[in-house]
Amino acid sequence: MFREVLHERHLNKGTVWRRNDLTDMVYLSCAAGYADFVVCERHMGNVLTQGLKRLRRQPRVFRRLRDAAPAIGDRLGSTAHT
Repeated sequence: MFREVLHERHLNKGTVWRRNDLTDMVYLSCAAGYADFVVCERHMGNVLTQGLKRLRRQPRVFRRLRDAAPAIGDRLGSTAHT
């Protein structure tokens, strides 16, 4: 996943690199590979979503926690009965 994120950022000529971008890429790509849901800023969310789609994985990336809350609730509801 990190390779996909780095590839996506590198190919975008308009990308402006900021101090924490590499750190975000490392930790959020790990989260996207293992966590059920990832909540992050818009730009990184777009990069993660594109990478997950290229890897043929379902993207569960959200910009705001309130946007993720219904999906988290659904997930908790479906696992509570098992």
